[in-house]
Amino acid sequence: MANRTHLLNTPILTSDPYLLAARLSEPGTDYLEVAEAVYKIPVPWLLCFRREDFLPVTVQFDEDEEGDAPAGVEVFFPVTSVEKALENMTQSLPIFEAIAGDAKLGKMFWQNAMITLRGLPLPYLCINPIEVMFMGDHAPYMESMFAAMGRDDIAVRNLMDLSAYEPGVRPYPPDVLYNVATKADDSYDENRLQNCVALDIGYSSFWIKSTGEQRAHYEELVSFIDEPDVSPNFRTLKNELTEIAKARVKSVMLHLGFAQKDEASPERLKLLICPETEADCNLLSNEKSFKEILDGHFCNSFKKLCQEYGFSWAGYVIRSEESVKKRFTGDYSIYNEWVYTTVEAPRVSAAPIVARDKESREQLEKKVPEGSPFWEIIFIIVVLILMLWLALSTGFIKR
Repeated sequence: MANRTHLLNTPILTSDPYLLAARLSEPGTDYLEVAEAVYKIPVPWLLCFRREDFLPVTVQFDEDEEGDAPAGVEVFFPVTSVEKALENMTQSLPIFEAIAGDAKLGKMFWQNAMITLRGLPLPYLCINPIEVMFMGDHAPYMESMFAAMGRDDIAVRNLMDLSAYEPGVRPYPPDVLYNVATKADDSYDENRLQNCVALDIGYSSFWIKSTGEQRAHYEELVSFIDEPDVSPNFRTLKNELTEIAKARVKSVMLHLGFAQKDEASPERLKLLICPETEADCNLLSNEKSFKEILDGHFCNSFKKLCQEYGFSWAGYVIRSEESVKKRFTGDYSIYNEWVYTTVEAPRVSAAPIVARDKESREQLEKKVPEGSPFWEIIFIIVVLILMLWLALSTGFIKR
């Protein structure tokens, strides 16, 4: 299991995870896991704190095979009030911009962090980095956390190191992280994605509940992507298009993902529209008003966002869930049509794309026969010239 760090929203002013766990036996001591991260501490977490916010914590170790437990190690973890964290974050916009290398992109991550902090229901905020800190020597790791608390170049370098941010690589915007499916292939840039994770505050909204009397209501964190200030985005466009499609067919799902590409090519975003049945698929594909809206407003909106985010818009495909599910039963024939075949926006058809491409090739082959008479003529001319030169040089033909 991967080692993780945790950003916690707590009812008491402490950065001691052992104390938080012990207090769960008391009613009303529930606390919220705001987010978790794997092998890193994201930049926004650290920007919530200052050096004076670090308090001592004694890290405890499990017993060994002989039943002996090593002595605890004293370290320092940060804790502050949510109010103070908001104040610190308000002053941190220039750091987001400097790390992202783009003012507009940096502001997206900063806004995300601000919206998340404003929505926290409990009064205090702390980081639990134990699992990652003790993967190696804890002392240099703790020193790096202290150094990241400044607002100078040294702090920025430590923020990048702790968050595993790769310098010089433009991160994807958070819209991609939350709304575009990625898989282990070459369709997207893993470094851009990891830099996005490093600048994102994260979203978990998982409550650790106390025993005894439970709260009547556990508040869910507000996702920044749902805020009016950050629309339109991929989620709002998907939701809007889903509602329009559902007015025409009973059930439909929309999926955003990156189409496969050459290694040197930019990422290409593709939209898969999945009615439940083949009948609904045919109905939606041939519905004139739906295609007009899709080809106009939605394709233009998706294309504009793609351009802003640094990749291209590959278009959309309508396929029934029945056909797409064949991928998971070992039949890749239909699935390959929308994953591996380039789709230029706007283009919608109920007919298989591969079949149409094959038909085009057959028509082209009929029009253009194999070989080219131009090169045959050139070859004949060159041969004749060589024969004439040989005849002249040997005296076979008198000058």
